[in-house]
Amino acid sequence: VGPNAGYAASSTTFYHYKGTINTPKTLFALDIETGQFKYETADLPGDGDQEWPITIGSDGTIYMKRDGGKLYAFGDTGSELRIKWEYTPTATEMSGYFGSAANGDIYVIDNDTVKLLNHNNGSILNKSNISLQGSFFSTISVDGEGKVYVNNNANKMFCFSPDLQTLIWELSVPNLTYCGPALAKDGIFIITGAG
Repeated sequence: VGPNAGYAASSTTFYHYKGTINTPKTLFALDIETGQFKYETADLPGDGDQEWPITIGSDGTIYMKRDGGKLYAFGDTGSELRIKWEYTPTATEMSGYFGSAANGDIYVIDNDTVKLLNHNNGSILNKSNISLQGSFFSTISVDGEGKVYVNNNANKMFCFSPDLQTLIWELSVPNLTYCGPALAKDGIFIITGAG
């Protein structure tokens, strides 16, 4: 498991990856109060490493993308992690940094296009009509009004309407590489060029 393959937590459960470079990867759950192991998924196909983080949508759906593999959406039933759906990227590889809409739908970047996937079944609800080019390490943030902020990892920041049909603005940010935006409660938007 690589250093960027982070963890996620709900109010009751801590989620992380299990596996090494030459062993299968699984997603597991621990009780957040006691640290006791709860359950884990079956092996998840993909490359030998695991470098993408885990995202929990606003509806509680757990999203994780396997290197060289699929995007998975899991529901935690309290007794198991159950796959709700799988999404196969159209690109050879897709970024594993996602953004969640207020209703739990998920924004992803696939083939240099921002897509909005239905949180119930993984179907594509909408997609941006512009290419982000160079978006492999892109990050996505969603503000309280639903606006979608995307870093294309190539010195550009984009702001889309919630349905991705309108590009609200585009901003050049020198040396913008891995840093996604920080959004404050009062609407302040902070972005740094990482160099």
